[in-house]
Order: sequence, then C-alpha cells, then structure tokens
Amino acid sequence: MKKKILISLLVVLLLVCAVAVGVFADGSAGAEETFRVYKADLTLGTDLRFNIKVQTGALPEGAGDIKLLVWEGAVDGVDYTQATTETAGYTELTAPIENEEGLLVFTYSGINAKEIGKTLYLRAYYKCNGETIYTEAKRYSMAQYLHSIYDSSDNKEKAVIDALMAYGDAAQELGNEGEPLPKISDGVVKITVAGGKFADGFTEGKFLMGEKLNVVADGTESAPMLTAELGEGWLWTMADGKHSYKAEAEYSEGIYVGKYENAFEVTVGENTEIHTDKTLAEVFALANGGTVKLLADVDMGDSYIPLDLEEEITLDLNGKKITSSNAYLFDIFNAELTVKDDAGGGSVTTTSETVFYLNVESSVLTIEGGTFTGATHAVYVAKGTATISGGTFTGDIFADTANGTLSITGGTFSSDPSAYAAIGYVAEATETGYIVRVATEADYVAAVTVGETTTKYMSLAAAFANANGGTVKLLKDVDMGESSICLLNGVNITLDLNGKKITSSSIYIFNICDAELTVKDSVGGSATTTGEHVFFLNVESSVLTIEGGTFTGATYAVYVANGKATINGGTFKSNLHCESGSTLSITGGTFSSDPSEYLAGASENALLGYVAVYDASNENWLVRAATEADYVAEVTVGETTTKYTSLAAAFANANGGTVKLLADVDMGEYNISLGLEEENSVEITLDLNGKKITSSNAYLFDIYNAELTVQDSVGGGSATTTGEHVFYLNNEFSVLTIESGTFTGATYAVYVSYGTATINGGTFTGEKNHAVQVNGGTATITGGTFTGENNAVQVNGGTATITGGTFTGATYAVEVGFGTATITGGTFTSENVEVVCVYGGEVTISGGTFTGDIFADTANGTISVTGGTFSSDPSEYLADGYEVVGESNLTYSVIEQSSGNNEYIPV
Repeated sequence: MKKKILISLLVVLLLVCAVAVGVFADGSAGAEETFRVYKADLTLGTDLRFNIKVQTGALPEGAGDIKLLVWEGAVDGVDYTQATTETAGYTELTAPIENEEGLLVFTYSGINAKEIGKTLYLRAYYKCNGETIYTEAKRYSMAQYLHSIYDSSDNKEKAVIDALMAYGDAAQELGNEGEPLPKISDGVVKITVAGGKFADGFTEGKFLMGEKLNVVADGTESAPMLTAELGEGWLWTMADGKHSYKAEAEYSEGIYVGKYENAFEVTVGENTEIHTDKTLAEVFALANGGTVKLLADVDMGDSYIPLDLEEEITLDLNGKKITSSNAYLFDIFNAELTVKDDAGGGSVTTTSETVFYLNVESSVLTIEGGTFTGATHAVYVAKGTATISGGTFTGDIFADTANGTLSITGGTFSSDPSAYAAIGYVAEATETGYIVRVATEADYVAAVTVGETTTKYMSLAAAFANANGGTVKLLKDVDMGESSICLLNGVNITLDLNGKKITSSSIYIFNICDAELTVKDSVGGSATTTGEHVFFLNVESSVLTIEGGTFTGATYAVYVANGKATINGGTFKSNLHCESGSTLSITGGTFSSDPSEYLAGASENALLGYVAVYDASNENWLVRAATEADYVAEVTVGETTTKYTSLAAAFANANGGTVKLLADVDMGEYNISLGLEEENSVEITLDLNGKKITSSNAYLFDIYNAELTVQDSVGGGSATTTGEHVFYLNNEFSVLTIESGTFTGATYAVYVSYGTATINGGTFTGEKNHAVQVNGGTATITGGTFTGENNAVQVNGGTATITGGTFTGATYAVEVGFGTATITGGTFTSENVEVVCVYGGEVTISGGTFTGDIFADTANGTISVTGGTFSSDPSEYLADGYEVVGESNLTYSVIEQSSGNNEYIPV
C-alpha cells in the first residue's frame, strides 16, 4: 500500500480586536470605525511566510495608504511606534498582495525554520491630515502544528495528528532552512515527548493528543521520555525502556490511554484520575461533586445511568459519543446533572425512548452543549427542573408543567420547543427544525399587565399562565396549531384582541373551567378554530363575558355546557349553544343564526329589553336595545307589569301572572314549553289581546306540569302552527283552560294525551285531522266552534265530556275508538253519512242536535241515547225507558217513555 505524507507548518495566533479613532475631513472622530490587525497565518513551503491581515473598516476621508510594521524578537512593555524604530528595528510593508472579504493581506517572507520560536510585534498605521493613526500593538508567540494525513487506497481511513509544539528551543529540532522535519526513513517521522500520565498494562492503545503536549529536546521532565514514530500503518510506536506500545494517532492533555472499551477522566476537587477499567455508570458513582470527561466513545448496550443518591455531577462529552438502547439513558432521580461538550462534536443517543428522564421534584438537569437523540424524547421532565442553554436535540422535548419546569435559552431542536422558551427567548422555525434565540421586539405576541407591571411574552400560553388578575393584550397574530388555552383554579383574566387574530385547530381555543374570562376588542381582532368551539364553559363556576371581536368555530362560537356566559358585543359567525341549567345572556352583537332564545332575560330573571333583528342584506341578526315597537308581550304578576321582546322570555317570567300580547309574534321553529318537575309548578294566563302567534314547531304550547289559561280579551286573536298541534298536554298534571281565541293546528288544535283540558269557547281547526284529539286524561268542552278535516272530535282514550259547542267534521263530528265520551249538548254536523261513529269505548248522548246518522259497532263499543235531536232515527241505540217522537222537518227527538203511548209518527 502506497503511503503519502503531507506535512505543513501553520501558526494560529490569538488576536484581540482594537478600534482606532479615525479623524474625518470635518474634524469629527469616528469612534465606531474599525482599524486593527485581524489575523496572522504562518505558511510553510519552500519558504516560510506570514500572511498578516488588517481590518480597516470605513476610513476617514483623506486617509493615506495602510502600512504594516513588523518587529522580530521584540521586548515586552515597549510601545512600538515609528518613534522607537531607530532603537527597536522593524520591517515596513507597504502594499497588500490581495484583498479578501474586506481585509488587507500583507506578506512577511523569508523566515528561517529556527526563528519560528521568536516573538513578533505587529502594528499598522495610516496618515490623515498630518496625523498618524496606529492600531494597537499586537504580540504573537509563535507555535507550530504538525499535520499528517494518511490516505488509504479506498480513501475511507484517515488519521489526523495534531501536535502543538511549544515555542522556544524546541523549534531547533525542526532543522534549518525551512526543512519541515527530520525523517528517520521513508514514511517515518520522529517526535520526542516527555511528561504526561500513563495507564500501564496494555499492549495496544490510543495515543490521545492535544494542546498540552510539551515537546522538548531531552527527557528532563519527571515523567519518562517517550519516542513516537509515525510509521507503517500510521500507528505510533512508543517506548520508555520498559514497555512497547502501539496506538492510533490522537492526543489529549498529555494523557496516554490504552485501547479499552471505556476511557474517562474524573476530576473531583483538585484530584484527577484516569479510568479505563470501569463503565460509565461506575465512573459516575465516583464523581459526585466533580466532572466526568469522556476520553473515548462509549457504547452502553442496553444499560443506563441511574442518578439517585443526591449526586451533583458534570459530564463533559469532550467530542465523544455515548450510545444506548435503554428506554431512559440518564434516569435522573434526586440528583443534579450538568452536560457540556467543550471539544464539540459530542453526542448522546438512545435507540429506545428517552435520553434524559427526570422523575422527582429534586431532579435537576442543565444542558450546555452536545447532540442528543432519543427515539421518542430527547428530554422528558415528569418532575423536576431542566435548563437548556445549548445543544442539538432530535426527538421531542416535554415537561409536565404541573409538576416540573423546562426552561430553554438556546439550542437546535427537531420539534417545536416554544412552550418551554424562557422569558426573553423565542423558538424560531428553520428549514430543518427550530432554534431558540434571544427575542427581539417583533417576537413578542402578547403583553400582560397586572397592576402597574407589564411583561411581554413570546407565547399566548405563557402570557395566560402569568395573567391572573390582569389583562393579556395581543401584539401580533397567533397561530396556536393544535394547542388551546385552559383556564383553571379560579383565575380572572381579560383578553384584549387588539385587532389581532388567533387561529387554532384545537377542539376548543378557550376551555374555561373554574375561571373568569373577559374578551374585548376595539379594532377588529378575531379568534377562529377549525376544531369545534372557540369558547367552551364546562363547570358551574365558569364565567365568560364578551365585549367585542369576531369569533368562528367549526361547530359553535360559544358552547355553555355548564356556567354563565354574557355577550355584550362582537360578531359570531357560527352558532351558540347553552345547556339547560346554564346561562347565556345576550345584550348586543351580530350573529349568523337567530340568537333570540338567548336574549338577556330569555333564560333568566335578569336584564330585559333586547331584541334580535334580522338583516336580510347581510343575512345575519343584530341584537340591540329594544324600542317600544319591539315589545311583543307584557307580563303582569301581582302589581308589577314588565314588557318583553320575546314571547319565550315573557312566559319564562310569568308564573302566577298573565302574559298579554302586544304585537303579532312569529316564533319560527320555536315553541313555548311550560312546566317544571314539581306538580303544577307553573300557572299562567295568556291573553291573545287580538294578536296572532304563529310557529312551525310540532307543539306550539307544550304543557307539562303546568296550568295554562288562554283568553282573547279584544277578539280576533289567534295561535297557529304549521307543525302539528297548537296545544299538547303530555303529563297527568297538565291543565289547559281555553276561554276564547282562534286556534289552528296542522294536525290537531288541541291534543290531550294526559292531564285536563277545559274548552269554554273559541274557534278550533285541525287542518289535516281533528280539531280536538283525546287519547288520555280528561277533556271538557262547554262551547266553541270545532272543525276537522277528518273529525271535529276524536276520542281514543280517556274521557271526553261535551256540553255545548258547534262541531263539524268531514268524516264524523265525533268519533270514539276507545275511552268514554259523554254528550249533553252542542250542534254536530258531518259531511259524511254518520255524524257520530263508535268503533269502541262507551258513548252516552243525552242532548244536542245531530245532523247525520248515528253508528256504533256494538261488538266492540256501546252507545246509549237518552236525549237529543237527530236527523235520522236513533231508535237502535235508545237506552231502556226512552222513546223517539217525531217532530216537524223530519227530525227525531228522544224522550223518556210515557205510559200508553209507544208509537211515533214522523212529520
């Protein structure tokens, strides 16, 4: 295999920036203009030379050429300027060889290899307006680097040797006239070293090399002298007279370590030890109060590091790698761990779950540098405190903020660490992930004012977490992604949208649980979620007040499951919802759906006098304070009369009193539902007052555990539904009394399923079926006009008593299938042959006028006639002791039999 050696000498010089004050044409001083010697590089070829770079910045008008002064072997403490050149001696360079990146580059050539141990002083200057402007004098102690690179045939194997050789007499070993290094033979270079620490007992190992290696001409130091030869295979051979070692070419701090799986330096106080026979876990057990420094890569297999004995340890990765397949590589339990990577390039990786796991309150982790990769999490704080000021993290960063803290001031991350950025820092998205940096003014999204103190935050979550008793004011638009704001523990916060936008895909943007939130906006701000609801209230102590803003939820803008919400203003582009037992009260705003049921006073005995007005041009509803023309009803309870803008609100506040209509009311698809759990708990009188009520609901008045009396004091009043029934009684404690009015139901005007209905007057129409349907309970009719598309009255259960009224049916005036019907009076007319039809049940007729036949299926039902006037002979159904007598106009009357006269003659 052919070997190739590339050897060069390179000087790295430590520089301190200097700022020279330029004098401008106008006499002013430009203190901000930079003029300094920036860098000096030593290059070794056939000739040694310094390339010295001068940074000028913007020079003042009238400045002359830049010149460089170089002194060799200068003396410390001398202020080298041109004024001292006669005694000190110098070389002046006047022309740069090139200009790169704003730097002037001067070349100082002709240096002998023996002379690189000297000290140089450098100073640049220019003249302007008769004044000489100097840079600060710079002193350079020359050092030498040996670079040797081995290229294998497949170009995969490379070993880089860095030996920093001290200046002074040791440089004489380099030879004369620029020859790089003496060669022992082809491919072999000899370096003599002394000093350092040794680990005996190995036959092959690594020669770890670094800045503290001291190169000397002889072995005068306390440690034995070693001769290192770079030879075949690019291995080092070292001999101290006792041992012969082979090692790869690396060096660190004068420490020679054998070829072990693990190599660590442990420093506790002033004691430093090298360990090559212990695992990382074993080394950590020895390092409490000190530092563990990696000297080689560590493969931990499936093991991990438990820290649980109140330990306080610093880990310096030192450019090395730790790998493991354990779920938690570092399990920090009641301990403090600081991680850094002074050399750079160090990393910690687990192929299982988490690199760092903190799980008790006393766990503390501080990360200053390194690369950390976890299959799931790089850092997971279940409990405890973690601080990250630098490093690269692949895998999630997580902290249970209810039990622990994670504060980030720097680093690079694969997932968004915004939730954990420290105050004054921000997470910024890049093409490959996120970085955390110091925040600028443009990064702040919200300002929190509590009392006299205002603090700015980079995340809305952080702002709300610190805003109890104060105001969160948005400073820029906020995209919350899938996250939301959860308000707990009785906090009281005001949100000022300030014309900005909040967007989210979370189910709820604001989840209000045992907290009070007030939202205002004076300049056009909004909150929108593509999830479900903008505001969600879910416990009794939840309170929401909205003064302004625009709110759009995929389902609801405001959803009150439990609690109290008040809307005084704003624009709502999705529906509102309030569960029974909770409160949603509206006094103002613009709404995409009709908010009438939630107008203030509609659901509580509170603020009254608001109305929802439909704006056809914008297809929305506007809520405003009511005028006199907006009131639809007044409620009188005792001596108090109150006006309402919705019929629902009026009935909600009318128990024990009278609801009097003031205007026609179109209830849309809504109805009036009366009744609570307690028996007869609601007792209300409705006075139609000549006005009309219309609805499309199935039951215009749903009467449950309530008593309703209906009258029309003026005349001309009516109640109509295009749904099914005007009145529906559905509980045994339902009570309905109708005195007057006109009532039209698409199916029935009155439907009695349970309870008691008394009709003393009024006009009743069943457009598709019957005027009155009795399926249970008790119905008593003493007067009124009843017209049915089918029957005027149908009884399929319960008890019906008719003492008066006018009844007209397209099929029958009265039909009985089940139950009991008693007729003592009234006028009954049918467009069919039969006026009264009995298919079942029991019917008794003792009075009334009947036009049409009487029919009974006597196999299933009974009819007993003891009185009344009929257009056809009812003899078949006479009760015992009664007879039919003829009267004029072919009518038949039923009377009680008289002795000796059992015949009748139709007239």
